[in-house]
Parts: sequence; structure tokens; C-alpha cells
Amino acid sequence: PDMRVRLRAQVELSRRPDGFAVFQTGLQSRKPMERLHSLWGLGVIARRGIVPAPLADGSAAKPDTSQMKLAANLLMDRLKDPDAEIRTQALKMLADVKGLPMSNLGIDALLQDESARVVFYTALLVARQGDKSFVPQILRVLKANQDKDPFLRHAGSYALSQLLKEQEFNALRAETDPSVRLAMVVALRRMKSPL
Repeated sequence: PDMRVRLRAQVELSRRPDGFAVFQTGLQSRKPMERLHSLWGLGVIARRGIVPAPLADGSAAKPDTSQMKLAANLLMDRLKDPDAEIRTQALKMLADVKGLPMSNLGIDALLQDESARVVFYTALLVARQGDKSFVPQILRVLKANQDKDPFLRHAGSYALSQLLKEQEFNALRAETDPSVRLAMVVALRRMKSPL
């Protein structure tokens, strides 16, 4: 199925007065696809608020941001879901939400999750939120991966490139693990660093 159709449907539903309630109800469903669509719809609201349809003259109306925090909280609650795909999609939606309370998300546990996809999207979330306090946990993920999964290596190197400045890589020079050193080189390359 075409993602553009799904996205347009979720945006349209998020604009309707009962849309938020429909997404909340969908989270409780036993049907996996209904739960995923609800997550994606709440992700739209958590990022943008409830954006009304354009006015008749073509101008944009001001978004209603009152539900953004509630939508983000509902997504954060799904980080403890037993279904790994629900955790993955919740992380994916939260990555673009501004100002998350990172200390309340259980990042340590998510970076040690049994699902590689959950670990991948957790590293991307940390990178996009820009919280440097999680650099040691990112290094731990890279060490545990031992270059077995190129996606986890990518997520780790991307996180390092977003969290550290060029000069801060000097503090990691003593690192001897080849997986971490490779991720550091890739991160510096991504930053177009002369180091």
C-alpha cells in the first residue's frame, strides 16, 4: 500500500473533532494494524498539533497545540509495550517530537532491548533529541554489536555525529574497540571533519 494514502488519511482524521479520540481508542485495539495506524496518527498530532484544513481563501489556520503533549505522552506509554513493533513505531514517531523528557523514557532499557529495530530507533531518537548524556550507552551498543548488524553501526555512528562536536572525539581516542573506532571514523566522515 502507498504510504502517501495512509498519511493523508491520518492527517485528515487528525483534523476532525473526534480524530484524537479515535486514535486513543485504536491504541487499545487487539488488531495490530489498527494500533499502528493510531500510533502514526498520534505521531502527526505530537509533531504538528491538530492542524485544521486550509480556510476558504487558501490561507492556513493556526494549529491547535493543546493535544501535542497528551499525544506525546500516549506514544511514550507505548515504549513499554510487549510488542516490539509497537515500541519501534512509537520511537519512530517520538524522534521528531521537540522537547521530550529523555530521562523518563527508559532509554537505557530500550538500548538493550532484544529487538535490534528497537535499539536502532532508540539510537536515532537519542541523536535527534541531542542529549549528550547518552553517549556512553551509544558506545555500549556499538561494542555489543561488534559490527554484526550494519544498521546498528549506522545508528551508533549517526548518534555520535549528532551528539559530539569534532573536539569531543579526542576524548574517545583511547577507545580500543574496533567497532567503536569504525563508528567514530564514519561519524567524523559524516561531519566532513579533517581529523
